[in-house]
Amino acid sequence: MKTISSIVAVCENKPARDDAVKFCDELMHRFWANREFDITWLLFNDLAEEALFGTATLKAASADLIIFSMCPGCEISRHVRSWVEAWLSQRGEREGAIVGLRDPGHLPGGGVSQNFVYLHSVAHRAGLDYLTELPEKITHTIPDQLESYSERARQVTSVLDQILHQKPAPSAFRA
Repeated sequence: MKTISSIVAVCENKPARDDAVKFCDELMHRFWANREFDITWLLFNDLAEEALFGTATLKAASADLIIFSMCPGCEISRHVRSWVEAWLSQRGEREGAIVGLRDPGHLPGGGVSQNFVYLHSVAHRAGLDYLTELPEKITHTIPDQLESYSERARQVTSVLDQILHQKPAPSAFRA
């Protein structure tokens, strides 16, 4: 049985939407064996419509990935920012990620775009990962069941294993 991942893709315009489609195609190609994707497509202008605003808010509040595709130099409009703040206030502590397509900040000499600084701060406030490219893997979210916490606590990851098997520092270097 495949896991279903919900995605909301919000695009500034048609060229930005084309970039988001390409990203989603690559995402599906990489993870098609164990994932299905439920994608909601929106343009920035769609969020100015009251009916779409409410539906899009509910979708983003529960989405696994929220993709923003826009030009670094564009200005995020007031209605898009209102939408972001609306779903952010409803999201709770749900895991997920914001994807900032076209973010020049991760490229050498790419500069800084205030739009993407804003998205990065939104991800931070929501406790979401912030990505600028296709992830190597999609991790499973932690279910809200007591058994899952116990099972996860018993797992010894490579990082934990490395910590457990690290030799102590010589006594001369201890505080």
